[in-house]
Amino acid sequence: MPLSIKRRIAAAVAAAGLAAGTAGVGSAAAEPELPPMPQLPAFPQFTPDQLMALQPMILPAPNNDAITVNPDTRENFVAFGDSAAANVTAIDIVASKAIERGVPVAWPNIGNGNCAQGADSFPVKTAQRAGLRLSNYTCAGAVARADVRMPSLHTNSVTHQVDLALKDGALTGDTKLVTITAGMNDTYQAPYGDPARYGEYDDEYVRVIGDQVRRIREAAPNARVVITGYPDQTDGHGYICQLNAGGLVTRTYYPLLDWLQKHIRTAQQRTADEQHVDFYDAFSEIDLGHDNNACSPNPNRLSSAWVDDQSHALAGHLTSLGNDHYAEALAARANH
Repeated sequence: MPLSIKRRIAAAVAAAGLAAGTAGVGSAAAEPELPPMPQLPAFPQFTPDQLMALQPMILPAPNNDAITVNPDTRENFVAFGDSAAANVTAIDIVASKAIERGVPVAWPNIGNGNCAQGADSFPVKTAQRAGLRLSNYTCAGAVARADVRMPSLHTNSVTHQVDLALKDGALTGDTKLVTITAGMNDTYQAPYGDPARYGEYDDEYVRVIGDQVRRIREAAPNARVVITGYPDQTDGHGYICQLNAGGLVTRTYYPLLDWLQKHIRTAQQRTADEQHVDFYDAFSEIDLGHDNNACSPNPNRLSSAWVDDQSHALAGHLTSLGNDHYAEALAARANH
């Protein structure tokens, strides 16, 4: 590939890559001044007529059974969380947002709460491995903290998902496993622009997710509750990797990513400790040190860069193998 093309690809990807904001833990006063939060990239805007016209060209006829797992099994697995768990494509997200706004689009993988959910996701694969019926409430863009004190950019939250699950009767004495994957989308909210208040925001995460864990355990006392973490999306030294294809890996120094992802990791660990539930620390398993994250040229990597030649649904998320990795770890917890 000519160097000029590589440079253009890297430059084009950089803008999108910066929107993944995440980064390291520690005292705000002891850290160097961080760059401002980047703006989130906007999804394509379509009119209702355009969406209706696009639908048959993009996907086959609706089949809402595509993500059904073990429907006749009494014991179930309930999944809550964001796009890391939903594992959808960008067009799935556009369709979900259209339906949320009242556009009558029939989409083959729209699940609970009008949210798209991918068939290659770790909730689907976990349920298949563990032999459990899947109750999937995950939704791309979902946040942990969505309340009046912290207005969210998104309309879906873990609290909303738990509300739906309780309303549906999905959380019962027959529930064996519950996962909560949330926190990264909270970093896009305006309050995270003030590093001096990060401790306050972490406390709010622990409070809100802790409240949901208590609600879950009250309704599903026999369930194993697992707070699932995220992979390390850096090279371990403050660099993010936006392009990983054909043996070429581009790096951009962006310490804010490392700062934020470690804050979320710490808040997740605190919540699990205080609520006496499991924390699946994917950060310690999927990183450059293990040669398997977005910055690794390993063709069997478990997380993807923003432009990546390995099988994945959404930029900067788990690869297909990464979803397998999560499923193996979570199914083992369900069966012990």
